[in-house]
Amino acid sequence: MKKNFKTEFSSFLTKKEREILKKVTDMHIKNSNKKIWIKDLNLPKTKNDEKIFFEKINKKSITLIEENKILTINYFKKIEIENEYVFFELNDEFLKFFTDKKLKEDYSLYDFVFLDHKITVKFFFDFMIHHLDEEKFEVTIPRLKDSLEVENYTRFYDLERYILNVITDDLKNTKYKLTYNKIKKLGRIESIEFIITNKKTLQNETSLKMLLFLFKKYITNKEYFSKIIRETLEEKDNEYIKDKIIFTIQILDKFNITFERLLELCIKKEIKEKYVTVKKANYDVNNIIEFQKYILKDVKNIKNNDEIFTHTFSEKLIKSLYKIKEKEQLTLEAGNITLDIFYSTTEYSKLNIYKKVLDYKEIP
Repeated sequence: MKKNFKTEFSSFLTKKEREILKKVTDMHIKNSNKKIWIKDLNLPKTKNDEKIFFEKINKKSITLIEENKILTINYFKKIEIENEYVFFELNDEFLKFFTDKKLKEDYSLYDFVFLDHKITVKFFFDFMIHHLDEEKFEVTIPRLKDSLEVENYTRFYDLERYILNVITDDLKNTKYKLTYNKIKKLGRIESIEFIITNKKTLQNETSLKMLLFLFKKYITNKEYFSKIIRETLEEKDNEYIKDKIIFTIQILDKFNITFERLLELCIKKEIKEKYVTVKKANYDVNNIIEFQKYILKDVKNIKNNDEIFTHTFSEKLIKSLYKIKEKEQLTLEAGNITLDIFYSTTEYSKLNIYKKVLDYKEIP
């Protein structure tokens, strides 16, 4: 995240407005339906009707200030009411900060647009944003009170209750966890040491420890493995990585390279799987008996049929052929082999057999 920018709000969002904006933003990110039943929003009961409420939120914006550049962005492009439903469309420029990888990393708007309190936003930009890579920082009490404009809190008890606790609770909704230690000199609290924990980093480290334990039998270079996993967890989830590790283990004996190097190539998709056609056949049959005979004969006759015709798969194939209906498409998988079967007495019946193979260029 860049550390030389700050933000201002045209008008701070109310709790309900933040709730709606967050809901709509999540819907846009997931590319789901943007239409919501108005009653589901539980709008506050006021003298003004729903139309006035939506007109107000539609005018609100956020301003990013970076050096000499100022960018003001409305949250919404349009809000339309239709019968009992409301349709939201986010401003494209605003949405970019959540979907564009670089903007998301540089600005991370999601971390402070939905904060509940202005004091947290001010703390974030006056202090936290400059120390996100350092994990901890210290601020004197006078400087903290002056920056946050809370000099009237003369007792630390009040400062802690109404300012520090509010900030730490508010930040729980972001990817950061903030804790603090009181630094005393001569028995008096002179400054605060703030400790920043990135929740995603913490979660990633937990995932890494689990993977190190689960696959320790195959790991030959712990540092190399950890580096690959940490980098991948920035983009992918834990299940994706586990699938890639299992795939790497399955093909490890086919390559004369280390487990870690092979894993890296698999994650980067420099080694992947593809299907090649083993056989394609068309049959002109009059009944299911003829069709079954053709299929079983051709499956048995293809090369490396031991990969296909195991006892379990043989039984599965025969049962499936017995139950197949007119003009029904059937797909069966056996290890690295996939069978696509089509049965018909009025047009050609078909059998396509595909084999899954490794797809890669020469490995240096």
